Parts: sequence; C-alpha cells; structure tokens
Amino acid sequence: MKEIEARFLEIDVQAMEIKLKELGARDLGDDFFEEIIFYDKDLEWQKDGRIHVRLRKTKNGTFMSYKDARDETLSGTKEIEVKVDDFNSARSLLEAAGLVAYRIQEKKRRSFVLDGVKIDIDQWPAIPPYVEIEGRSEEAVREMAKRLGFSWDRAIFGNAGATIGKYYNIPIKHLRHFTFSKVE
Repeated sequence: MKEIEARFLEIDVQAMEIKLKELGARDLGDDFFEEIIFYDKDLEWQKDGRIHVRLRKTKNGTFMSYKDARDETLSGTKEIEVKVDDFNSARSLLEAAGLVAYRIQEKKRRSFVLDGVKIDIDQWPAIPPYVEIEGRSEEAVREMAKRLGFSWDRAIFGNAGATIGKYYNIPIKHLRHFTFSKVE
C-alpha cells in the first residue's frame, strides 16, 4: 500500500480546528501514540532513516507497520500495517526476528475526516505542530490542502523522521528517546 500524503508545518492548532469544523469535518478526537521504532540488526536502515518497522499503541489498539519512505514524493511511502493483540508480544516477536528496538517515541494527534480525506494535527516533542493530509489520490490531497488554505508549494513529503531532521535539525534517527519527557 502506498500512502498519499502531504504535511504542512508550523500551524496554528486552534485556527485549524476551527477551520475544519466550519468546513463540516468529522472530529475523530484526540489520541496519544506510544511507539517503538525498530531497525535491522546491522542498523543499515538507521543510517538512512527512511526504512523501519514501527510498533504503535493507540486508543484503537496496537499496530505493527513496515514503512519504506525512500521515495520522497506525495505517494512515495510504502506501508504495510497489521493490527496485533499484544504490544509486548509483538515487541518480543520483532526482537526474536533480529530487529533492534532502537527508539521509543510519542506523539499527540487530533484527527478529522472531510470528504474521504483524513486530516491529522500532529504534535511531537520539541517541534511546532503540523498538519498531515492523507487521501485516496494526489488530487484529493491537493484539493483538501487548498480548502484548508495551504499553498501547495509549502507541502512536505516523506516520513516524519526525515521531516523533523531536515526542518528542525533534530537527528531523530539517532535518538533513543523522543518523548514528551525525554529527548536524547
């Protein structure tokens, strides 16, 4: 599966929530993500920072994902995601398969849906909030960006780690903790 998404950085959260409500977006509420990022045993994936396996705990359950974002385009991220029953068992399985639990990270998310397009307001430690728009097609993502008042020439593509590194100079791929209580 390919993700078709774009990010727009440094947004005013309150203004964005008001705009989404005015447009009639359905508010899916807040979530808090606890994640572990896994790399291959030789840490080759970590060097580039664009391939990883993520184990994520949310209010909707626990999910394991393979993500490959080497193609930094609108539809460049390959993602394979499965729901798993138990966070700790999934972690044990990944480690037994030879993957390294490298980084613990957290983020807060407020999600909306409008006309089949998902709009997430993401808040990570140490950086300003941003919006991620994900849709079925490039046209749907572009149209939603326009409706929300974003200029397409400010769209950012690629994974969150690469975005945080490039625009905020935080070397997330080398951090062991990227949480609201610890960044190191």
